[in-house]
Amino acid sequence: MGLFTAPAPGTNFGINSPIIQINQYPVWDITVALALYFTGLGGMLMAITGALELSGKYPNLVKRNSIFAFIFTVLALVTFDIHLGNPVRGFFAPANALLELTHSWMARGIIFVGGLLLFSFLFMVLKVLNNKNVVANWTLAILGLIAGIFSTTYSGFELA
Repeated sequence: MGLFTAPAPGTNFGINSPIIQINQYPVWDITVALALYFTGLGGMLMAITGALELSGKYPNLVKRNSIFAFIFTVLALVTFDIHLGNPVRGFFAPANALLELTHSWMARGIIFVGGLLLFSFLFMVLKVLNNKNVVANWTLAILGLIAGIFSTTYSGFELA
């Protein structure tokens, strides 16, 4: 087999197996690429926003970033649901993933992205309503920062 060839799917491996070009495999479609892109974008934006909130600088930027982090996270989950083809199943995926959390990276990624959605939404609500409760703001900033880093790392592992 050459550098860019592999045995055809559904055939035996060996000398007599038919060979196809590796770029003929349909691995992912555009919805998965968009989902991973929006997950990375929303996750890292939420992590940066959480760090800015903890620093106490740039409150207007924190408010604006929290809105965009939530929008990007919603876009990530919408494109994941479009790829799955069953939005109801995608909605309940974080709850179902809890059972597989100890041994499945896919389940961990679903939990990370679901947590990112939850924490970015709650943080955005606090910022839009100009909540002055420091404990709530910092708690959600830390949780959003952690969920953002884990979501971005997960989407990077998926691309690798």
